Amino acid sequence: TYMVVGALVMALSISCKNDEKTGSGDIIGETNQNHPPQGIYSNGYYNSYAGVTNNGSYCSIIGKAYYSEQVSVNSDITVMNWYQEYGNTSSYAGSSSRDGEATINSPTTDYFQVSYDAGNGLLRVDIRTNANEIYTTSYLSKQ
Repeated sequence: TYMVVGALVMALSISCKNDEKTGSGDIIGETNQNHPPQGIYSNGYYNSYAGVTNNGSYCSIIGKAYYSEQVSVNSDITVMNWYQEYGNTSSYAGSSSRDGEATINSPTTDYFQVSYDAGNGLLRVDIRTNANEIYTTSYLSKQ
């Protein structure tokens, strides 16, 4: 009986130690409200742009993303929290499970993501519509 109990205790001890090293609870990032500075962001990719306003607790991103040179959508996104992995200058918000907290007010979509690279000052919006078309602003810089 002592040997069986001892073996069970040892197995449980090894299992717990292994979970401490490789468990899925490892923290690799955090959410924050490090919103991009207010202003107009644009680039030479067709006529993509985004206007950013924020009040500290949320950020509004209104702009235009393109599927092709002739096909675009206007977007309106509200970001409450960004997700940022430790050691990375890029933050993300959108509908993915690894993204921060955000709402897309328009267009109707099944997936969207906003990324902001604070190190380079680049903002990007990607939207996949229900028609499975992917619209993007590509990388925008503050003007």
